[in-house]
Amino acid sequence: GESGLAYSPTLPPKVRAVIQWRLAMLSPAAQTLTQTAAVIGRKFSFDVLARSSDQDEATVVQSLDELWQRQLVRAQGGNAYDFSHDGIRAVAYGDIGPVRRRAVHLRVAQVLEALHSDDLDAFSGQIAAHDEQAGQAQAAITFYRRAAVAAQRIYADAEAVRVYRHLLESQLQASLSPQERCALLLALGEVWQATGYW
Repeated sequence: GESGLAYSPTLPPKVRAVIQWRLAMLSPAAQTLTQTAAVIGRKFSFDVLARSSDQDEATVVQSLDELWQRQLVRAQGGNAYDFSHDGIRAVAYGDIGPVRRRAVHLRVAQVLEALHSDDLDAFSGQIAAHDEQAGQAQAAITFYRRAAVAAQRIYADAEAVRVYRHLLESQLQASLSPQERCALLLALGEVWQATGYW
């Protein structure tokens, strides 16, 4: 899913080499933009990309056009785009240094929060995942909990269970207060009770 941001599909060495060669042929600005897009996810909108990038809008337009011309990204209608192959995203993501990667994840989280302030429930899972990758444990916990509650509200119980378990089983558990841990276990129990897994 979209919250598996840091995943890296295992690519055959030849495929990886071809993708690395294709990325190396890009202008420096387009290479940087590809990395920013890779942090955002498989799909990304122009608005989020432009605001998450440290390039001016004209450069973003030019670089995105270059990526489209070279068939590295596809237009999905509206202002939505995606990578033409998951491997392109994986290689571009892998090329980012850890310090910059965390910084871009944080920027994307902030951009998503600002752009969707009137509909945070729908985007809280994505925001949480970016905060987690940015090393912002408290923000990640807050948004994951919001995502789980939102999922329960629309009876997406499997998604709620996945989020609660992620909070309780991932490295984020170290940042949970005893009260939060207790509240999460009770919430998970409630979902299981509602779905008959008690």
